[in-house]
Amino acid sequence: MSKVLLSQDDWIFLYSELATYFEERLVGEDIHGIRNSQGQRFPEYDEQFCELCSDVEEIMEKVFEKEES
Repeated sequence: MSKVLLSQDDWIFLYSELATYFEERLVGEDIHGIRNSQGQRFPEYDEQFCELCSDVEEIMEKVFEKEES
């Protein structure tokens, strides 16, 4: 199976959108409990989000290939 080639910009957009979607689904109504009034994640949740991004990228790598710059 050949993989779909994505530009780096599309790759970043896709994994960040997917990770954000999953984060919001996991947290549910309590999304304000992990973000401050400016919408930024509290530091203790940054690492969890980075792990979620890594998981999403790992899944994406099964179907997509990231274009090298």
